[in-house]
Amino acid sequence: MRGRLLLSVCILLSLLFSCAKVQVSQDYDPSYPFNTERIYAWNEELQEKDGGLLVKDDLLRKRFVDDINTILAQNGYQQNKQPTILVSCSFTVTSKFQSEPFNSGIRFGYGTYGRHGGIGFGSGSSLRQYNQGKLTINFHAKQSGLLVWKGTGTMEVSTHAKPDQVSRDVNAMVSAVVEQMFTQ
Repeated sequence: MRGRLLLSVCILLSLLFSCAKVQVSQDYDPSYPFNTERIYAWNEELQEKDGGLLVKDDLLRKRFVDDINTILAQNGYQQNKQPTILVSCSFTVTSKFQSEPFNSGIRFGYGTYGRHGGIGFGSGSSLRQYNQGKLTINFHAKQSGLLVWKGTGTMEVSTHAKPDQVSRDVNAMVSAVVEQMFTQ
């Protein structure tokens, strides 16, 4: 019974810590009437110019655009040919390094039939390389062309992920970035 409880706790903790966390930030013009200006279109010109990987990868671009459209629609925004807001997004992947300045550990062991045993101590530092995806979503006022809202999200991504994992990562990033807009 106790073993099952311990195993369940370990599995739960590994699932909790293996879930990707999206770090988000935003900046916006507090004088812009976000409550009344809810008709948007995609800024194709800016999207082609500043889209990052989305310019080269149609599948990835479709995932991001579809998720952004869905979340905006769920929050009362309508896509229309006569918009008041122009939306664009970009996605980039950069290689990052993470260092742990100090690692230590103690290990115990024993051999076959209890004949050999030992204790090990270790210390040192570690370095890990990973890929960080960065999503930026911009809202420009159509009339003035000025940037009125910018949301950014970053998370660790795999460049060799399966399509279902890519879709989950895209959804996590888009949700985290766009949802912060509605908590202003």
